[in-house]
Amino acid sequence: MDFFGGLDHVMGRVVKEFLGKETSAAFDHTTSSFNRELDVLQEQLRTVDPTLADALDKGRRKINYQIDGLRTRFNRAQVGREKRCIAR
Repeated sequence: MDFFGGLDHVMGRVVKEFLGKETSAAFDHTTSSFNRELDVLQEQLRTVDPTLADALDKGRRKINYQIDGLRTRFNRAQVGREKRCIAR
């Protein structure tokens, strides 16, 4: 079933479970921390100006997009590093 998610999904799962547990956990922590803090900020903005709170959604998507892109690059680097170790 995992293979239907695509190669990046499979690599992500392998890295998260076997090759880069600590860094994967740090990515998860960072994402949840950012989102938690952005939720607090959004509620504050909503009381002042709802349009600012709505604008924060766009910023949140950009932040999460960048973190996800970095996570994907990390996963690929971990798999590549493991391939090089096995090839030796």
